[in-house]
Amino acid sequence: MTSAAASSPCSTSPPRSARRWASSSGGSSASTSAGARCFGRRPAGALVRRTGRADRRARARPARPGERADRGHLLHRAGADRPHPAWGINTVGLAMMTFTVGGLSLWMPTYLERVHGMSTASAGPVFGAVTVLAGLCGTLLGGSLGDRLQARSAGGYFWLSGVGLVLSAPLIVLLTRMDHLVALFVVAFFAELLLFLNTGPLNAALVGCVPAWLRGTAFAVNIFCIHAFGDALSRTLIGYVSDRAKTAYLAGQEPTEAAVRSAEAAGLNLAIATTAIPVLLGDWSSCGARAGSPARRAA
Repeated sequence: MTSAAASSPCSTSPPRSARRWASSSGGSSASTSAGARCFGRRPAGALVRRTGRADRRARARPARPGERADRGHLLHRAGADRPHPAWGINTVGLAMMTFTVGGLSLWMPTYLERVHGMSTASAGPVFGAVTVLAGLCGTLLGGSLGDRLQARSAGGYFWLSGVGLVLSAPLIVLLTRMDHLVALFVVAFFAELLLFLNTGPLNAALVGCVPAWLRGTAFAVNIFCIHAFGDALSRTLIGYVSDRAKTAYLAGQEPTEAAVRSAEAAGLNLAIATTAIPVLLGDWSSCGARAGSPARRAA
């Protein structure tokens, strides 16, 4: 009994699901018993082979009349072996959005301290809570609206992204002109909500811009670009614009403490307002991606 168990390659009994799988696969009783003895190897390998053959047959089979085909896919007219040009434009739009969101998240607490006199302990948490709430609402709303618009017409994802970006730009400039904190936070909430409308639609469009076998690489390059040219770059550039504007404001004045503080506030105020420029560039890129996306046929 011991020698028989030792000679068997798998001495444990397979679960019932493995025996049912082996019996339903159409094999003989010998292959069923062999699969039952070694259910960890043979059935798995056979399943992989059968799945691969089924996938190849599905790709080779033409689409049935009542079946949704990929002819409306963004890759259909560009060729399924390379990314659609809308992928690059999409990446530019996401990078510009990330530039503004990242710059605001870092510099707005400092702006609230310098311009509105908030304490360091409250400026960061309060604006962070506004950003989290706006991001949650904007992402969910953008995903829902984007799916509906895309179902109605081609380029719906890009159209919604462009509308969100172009509407958020004047709000970013407006929040730098607000004197009351409550009004400032309300404007900042809606500005960031409109920015976050793009998260779902642009990522969904990104999936449709590249073939399935290239999506991992496409997403990796996209994520690298939006952060390298987005929030990683915006923090330095906003600080640079603020310092240069401060120097310009102090030119010809006596550098008293009050003058320096006033110049720092004015310089950062201008730097925050200039973050609306990348948003408008992102809106332009979204419009270009929508114009270049192929028409989608209804199923």
